[in-house]
Amino acid sequence: MLTLSTGMLLGGLSQPSASKTETTFQKIESYEGCHRSSRFSLERGRVPQDVARILMKPSARLTAEALRNGTTGTVRLSVLLSSDGVVRDIRVIEGLPDGLTESAIDAASRIIFRPAEVDGFAVSQRVELEYGFDSQEG
Repeated sequence: MLTLSTGMLLGGLSQPSASKTETTFQKIESYEGCHRSSRFSLERGRVPQDVARILMKPSARLTAEALRNGTTGTVRLSVLLSSDGVVRDIRVIEGLPDGLTESAIDAASRIIFRPAEVDGFAVSQRVELEYGFDSQEG
């Protein structure tokens, strides 16, 4: 598993955040994309020539309820950064109560990225995202 810090994905730009964010690129079972108007999947474990690049990753908001209850922790999501530039198929790997999971999902759905590429064609890539919440940071 290859883990890249948010700064690396954003080309070194720092990003203000009320929460720790990290994007993890896993070994993917397949990448999907369009090739001459037909769908194709690459064989298991093939790495794209250019991984998806996060251009803007909105911060997840600490909710008033989580702040009131002192809820802390990390929400882990699996998302598909699709070949058409839209975040799709958001799955919760680990959630938190008090609206924090929903806040992380909302933030992840607003990510702006450049899709991964294989042989010059955009392909979809599944990644894991982590949104950390600390009620002391509120």
